[in-house]
Amino acid sequence: MLTWIAPKGSEDCGDHDWYRADDDTALCYHCEIGRRDLDPDDRVTGHGIVKRDVPSVVSV
Repeated sequence: MLTWIAPKGSEDCGDHDWYRADDDTALCYHCEIGRRDLDPDDRVTGHGIVKRDVPSVVSV
């Protein structure tokens, strides 16, 4: 059982791991500096943010 959790660092961690804080913002689990603006349709996938308005490339 985890009884102690480290606070977020105040400097850039350099390895952002994103989560959606609200409809407009993604934050990093590791640092306070990691902050990105989102569109409501964007999908947060941990180390990346997928923009819904960008079509995927499909190999044929």
